[in-house]
Amino acid sequence: MSKESKPSSSFLHSVGGLSGPAFAFLLPELLDSSAVALRAIVLSSDNEGAEKMCTDLEFFRQFRSAKWNKTDLLRLGDWEQSPYRNLQPSLAARLERIAASRRIADSANPRGWVLTSSAQAFLQSAAEPSFFAESFSLK
Repeated sequence: MSKESKPSSSFLHSVGGLSGPAFAFLLPELLDSSAVALRAIVLSSDNEGAEKMCTDLEFFRQFRSAKWNKTDLLRLGDWEQSPYRNLQPSLAARLERIAASRRIADSANPRGWVLTSSAQAFLQSAAEPSFFAESFSLK
């Protein structure tokens, strides 16, 4: 495991050589135990790996400390569409991304969070508000 210092006094963790389930089990130990709430983004190489990681984290939650039980597990799925088609992403995919984004942005919430996503989904740009207004009301 390597740690690189950042100006905000947080750490960037890079872990190699662990299987997905082993990483899911050890994640709370790898994070800063002195922090009030756990906050982490876990990126996988593909969408299937991100889904498996989220499932593993949920499974191992029952074996972890009370602090880990006060952590929301979030999933950031990709748009699941071909860039060559003129189709809108499904409503479920849009709502999942909105919920994850709102939860991360809510700094007043004392609960921690761990976001799992594929690298591709994480790098997808957020849609413009006008795009969402086509499918439901944003009041």
